[in-house]
Amino acid sequence: MYELSVFMPTIRTHLHEAWLSSLEDSCNRHKFEVVLCGPFEPPAAVLQKENVTWIKSFASPTVCAQMAMLACKGDYLLHLVDDALFVSNSISDEMDKITSQSVVGLRYNEGQGHTGTELENERWVAGHAYDDWDGIDNSWKLCGLFIIPKALIIKYGGFDCIFEYFSNALTDLLFRIQNTDPAIDFYLSKRVICSVDHMPSMTGDHGAMHMANNKDVGIFRSFWHLTTDRSTVDINNFNNNEKIWSFRFKGQETKYEDLV
Repeated sequence: MYELSVFMPTIRTHLHEAWLSSLEDSCNRHKFEVVLCGPFEPPAAVLQKENVTWIKSFASPTVCAQMAMLACKGDYLLHLVDDALFVSNSISDEMDKITSQSVVGLRYNEGQGHTGTELENERWVAGHAYDDWDGIDNSWKLCGLFIIPKALIIKYGGFDCIFEYFSNALTDLLFRIQNTDPAIDFYLSKRVICSVDHMPSMTGDHGAMHMANNKDVGIFRSFWHLTTDRSTVDINNFNNNEKIWSFRFKGQETKYEDLV
């Protein structure tokens, strides 16, 4: 049995070896597994690890995240991104403190080439981005990387795959929990856990996500701009989405022969 399951949608396989080595140093006192979901096979050095699983999918990042989350076996789940490098011992330090009634957001630095500095405290609360939205409490925590009890994420149905840009689905999940259950202790890590690289919005593989976010903005606003009782979603909602993500793979059938 794993104490922690690390999961993520991923496409940048060239980053996986450094990412996993860094993760092993950061979560060095707890038994963990890694569940990856994406279109491209990770490096052999990663896949040969007995605690690594890869699920092949050409679906949107949110669908891939939901599929990976459902395959996790750990008591606690940790969502990460593939361009992160971690501080030694930092994830195990947070695992020592978390309880079945808490969610911890992981502070990180963000900057191109891992040159970012620590983000301001206001960055980690909803008022930073949603100050005038009646459906959102300004004090709600807002963090894309977090450790959460598996039972809690399952209770709320995981991610709503109506959002194709995964950051919107992450935020929606955290807001649904905080909107429904004030007894859950949301807190932020005391220190920075990792450094995250940053790419301009239309470079590399970010073009598809930029377009997806433009599509998602109106949906997110319709859910949260006014007072809402938004809470759980159908845990199998990912089955309603396209199996091949149009924003990234439309017209790519000749390039990727296994697009079916």
